[in-house]
Amino acid sequence: MCSARILPFLVGSRTLARLDRRRITCLKRSPRGGLELAAELGDEIVLVHPLIVARVPAVGKFQYDAPMLQVGEPMPDVTLEGETGPVRLRDRLGKTLVVYFYPKDETLGCTIEACSFRDQYEDFVSAGADVIGVSNDDAASHAGFKSHHRLPFTLLTDPGGKLAKAWGVSGRLLGGRVTFVFDKDGICKHRFDSRLRFGKHVDQALDVVKRLAA
Repeated sequence: MCSARILPFLVGSRTLARLDRRRITCLKRSPRGGLELAAELGDEIVLVHPLIVARVPAVGKFQYDAPMLQVGEPMPDVTLEGETGPVRLRDRLGKTLVVYFYPKDETLGCTIEACSFRDQYEDFVSAGADVIGVSNDDAASHAGFKSHHRLPFTLLTDPGGKLAKAWGVSGRLLGGRVTFVFDKDGICKHRFDSRLRFGKHVDQALDVVKRLAA
């Protein structure tokens, strides 16, 4: 089982399955959520919808809706929804900008990630950067999430996940979890894509921010 890829299926029950070559074997099922199982099992996990895995690509990867924004590319000129109205991301440039996409407010992994950014937020600010979180939750949800966990940074709404899909972030089942770091000119200097390595999103972004400030 060490060489197999493990996939929790998030379809209302928790299923632990083993993918070996092109065969999927069900190993365990319980009525609790798959995200909790994913957090228990560690980094070698991919979250997928069962309909996707009917045909497993030869390279063993699951495809996103569009090519992901690449390191070295400029930030697209996009506008998202903030608490008080539209926010144009490029208007926030002039300093290093960390933009992290996450699936949903108040879910386990998203709370861990947000609180990790919160706990190191002053380090980002000291290095001349700001942090912006993006999901398709509405402004009221974001306001409650920020208040509940005392989040000091901006959360923006991506209605219908359109920006996430355009940037290649959105997965087939849940919204993606991807962190981008842009320099003060809006050039992407870092991209990290992992549904489950919540803390590593923060650690890697802070390392890049500090290097850009040096």
